[in-house]
Amino acid sequence: MVAFVISGCNRGFVDNGPSNKSAEARSPKAGLNSACYAERCLQTVPFNEIATPAHYKYQAPNLFPDPALRAQYIIPNRMIDLLHVGGSWPLSNNFAIADFMVYSHDRYAIFSPEVASIFQHIRNDLGGPIWVTSGYRSPTHNSQVGGVPWSRHMYGDAVDFTTPSLNYPLLQKLCLKYDASFTLIYTNHIHCDWRKHPLNPAFYNTVPAPPASAMQMLGIKRYGTILPDARIVSTIAAPNVHLSVIIPNEEIEGALVYSWQITTARGVTFYYSTPTVNLPISDAPLKINVLVGGSIHIEKTWPSATN
Repeated sequence: MVAFVISGCNRGFVDNGPSNKSAEARSPKAGLNSACYAERCLQTVPFNEIATPAHYKYQAPNLFPDPALRAQYIIPNRMIDLLHVGGSWPLSNNFAIADFMVYSHDRYAIFSPEVASIFQHIRNDLGGPIWVTSGYRSPTHNSQVGGVPWSRHMYGDAVDFTTPSLNYPLLQKLCLKYDASFTLIYTNHIHCDWRKHPLNPAFYNTVPAPPASAMQMLGIKRYGTILPDARIVSTIAAPNVHLSVIIPNEEIEGALVYSWQITTARGVTFYYSTPTVNLPISDAPLKINVLVGGSIHIEKTWPSATN
């Protein structure tokens, strides 16, 4: 029995255990122009033949800011037509099609079979349900829900999700265990994506990568702590200094978690979990250590020569 939950911007399935599987679902058959998951192969259609092209206006990859990653932002050349598949059809033991691709959001979709496999591994490691709040988004749907212009959700290898425990640091560790390229912890979910993994040739005009299980994909260099332009900024409003973090908007889609550790000149350490911090100027110099979204780590002394 599959139930629905509303969380964040997406409608996803509550993972209540193994999905009902038909005999056909248990015997996926790979074929020409199909995307194959653990439990089912889905036919794809050429991108230039989709019925709603206005909903799928991708940016040209040569516009992506980082030249080293532009090859990962190419436009899909095939997509799954969700009009002809059931959302409750299983993709793996605990995940159905509508966990990652939702027809009510848009008719056509793509989602990495490798990432679907990884999420089954994560679910197995947890031993409990995962609630996906956002999987694939068409460019139009991404704009409607306030997604960033280059969101990996549009490329089929990003997932926003939560669990009943709300233990986001543990979920982040599990994503990194399976070599996620980038993670961010928000106040109500975690985002994990695999933007540096090989694009699946079922959807992209790429050279097929050698077959690899989720475990064998380890070793690909992670994107790591990205956003080199992230920085601490200070504003003086005597008698206090106001501290905050500036992060490039191209990655942020909501309220992030913050963890500040600030040591004053007197050797007293304060801890904060708010986006901004106010301290007396008389406490300077301040040794500042802040972790944003569980991934963006910045250290600074205030005041410094660059203030």
